[in-house]
Amino acid sequence: MCSTYKRKSKDKCKKHTMRLDILETAVLMAISKQIELIENLEGIIAEINNASYEADPTPSP
Repeated sequence: MCSTYKRKSKDKCKKHTMRLDILETAVLMAISKQIELIENLEGIIAEINNASYEADPTPSP
């Protein structure tokens, strides 16, 4: 809860809470996305390296 809500007035600030199950779901989804990115990282790096070799190294006039 926010300190304004606790110490001052419920009229000044609304109660800021989140249900535990919703918080757990959000955190697990965020962790899963990060793991997915790491799993795909090797392929992404390979694509970047291949693209740099395939690009024409000579500058355009």
